[in-house]
Amino acid sequence: EELIDTIKLSQEELPVIVVGGGSVILDQTRKLRGTTQLIVPKHFGVANAIGAALSKVSSSIITVVNLLEIIDVAEMERRTLDAVRSITDDPDGKKKDVVVNETRKPFLIKARDEAIEDVCCKVKIAVIKQ
Repeated sequence: EELIDTIKLSQEELPVIVVGGGSVILDQTRKLRGTTQLIVPKHFGVANAIGAALSKVSSSIITVVNLLEIIDVAEMERRTLDAVRSITDDPDGKKKDVVVNETRKPFLIKARDEAIEDVCCKVKIAVIKQ
């Protein structure tokens, strides 16, 4: 009764439909405060089971992908070499490491995104075939 009052938008008494496992333990002969009637549909006891059966299902896929097979390695190395050549002052070599990593990053991100898209497409096709 308290739950019914909590979800109602007004104090007006309303009909209540009960389904699922919890409805089985309800005394259906007793009038619930705040309601005009208690409606118990046919097959009320399995309503939640049907809802659960219709719910979305999720899963995980672990795939190992060699990103170097997706990346245009020659282009990445050309751009990396150009970026390294543009460094004029780098006595300890740290700037070179940063430039190399930052130049390669877009290639790796694009390859990762393409690999993810490829796996998603394969999964969709597999699900549709079932």
